[in-house]
Amino acid sequence: MLPIEKKALLLQVIREYFLDNGFWEVPMNYLSYGLPVESHLHPFETTWINTKNKKILTYLPPYPEPLMKKAIAKTNRKKVFGIGNSFRNNEDISSKHHPEFIMLEWYELGINYTTFIDHIIDFLVAISKKVLKTTKIQYNDTTCDIKKTNWKFWKVEDLFKKYIGTTWYDRAFPVVMKRLGFNIKDKTIDDLFQLAMMNLIEPNLPLNTPYVLYDFPALNSILCKRKNKNIAERFEIYIAGIELANGNTEPPAEEVKHLIKNFNIINKQRKKLGLKPINIDKEYIKAIENIHEIYAGVGIGIERLAMILFNIKDIRELFIASL
Repeated sequence: MLPIEKKALLLQVIREYFLDNGFWEVPMNYLSYGLPVESHLHPFETTWINTKNKKILTYLPPYPEPLMKKAIAKTNRKKVFGIGNSFRNNEDISSKHHPEFIMLEWYELGINYTTFIDHIIDFLVAISKKVLKTTKIQYNDTTCDIKKTNWKFWKVEDLFKKYIGTTWYDRAFPVVMKRLGFNIKDKTIDDLFQLAMMNLIEPNLPLNTPYVLYDFPALNSILCKRKNKNIAERFEIYIAGIELANGNTEPPAEEVKHLIKNFNIINKQRKKLGLKPINIDKEYIKAIENIHEIYAGVGIGIERLAMILFNIKDIRELFIASL
């Protein structure tokens, strides 16, 4: 099969998995008047011109999340999934990145991230067995067996202490990063955190073992439930050293009442960075204020998953017509 045929098969198998397990699929739509605001988000913008020749700014979705949460608030469904195209501007095309890609998102009400991570591993094992007839994944020169007993779990905080000697919330963190040879001028704590992860943490983690990193900084996880002022209940899942999934426990309704204020602050930060402010999706705010049950969610890039499962070296092979 061609890579694009394998991608089509993967999408079919994923849908069957969720429908067989009692999930409801959220129908996707794409244009929106606003988005959740993030410091470094670069959305695709387009202009809707109505019959009165009025020009209205709209956005293509960077991820399905706002629509998914609106669907949960409207329907009160307990288990939902969605498969939708996502668009990221200001990104180059490379072997692992594309400005348009398909993202799977799913949410389950009544559980937090610890239980949810277990469900995601079950999903990955089931999909691998379905399309490969095995849990042993060959990607590049790495064989990674994703059977449940092989997974490792690491707190990000513990990895920082082990490989850097401090944490991102310690006052000494910038000084330590400078001592390790990094330019800290004009860098935020979030910038330094990303540099530390990319250069000091991830290179030390195994390629032949699937693993979960959890409890990320609260400062860059404003749409996640906080464990304390420094840590949010967020996780990332890696197979063969490739980040495959990003998820979290969702913040309870009482924690999101100030999001518009936070988004306004982020828009001011965007101006300082020379970035265009983003219109706030107020319907999204209203939706998550009306979800009162604990719940967790995750996003998985379909092309990334296809690359790992089918040992595809270049993401562009998974598009019928790439840019």
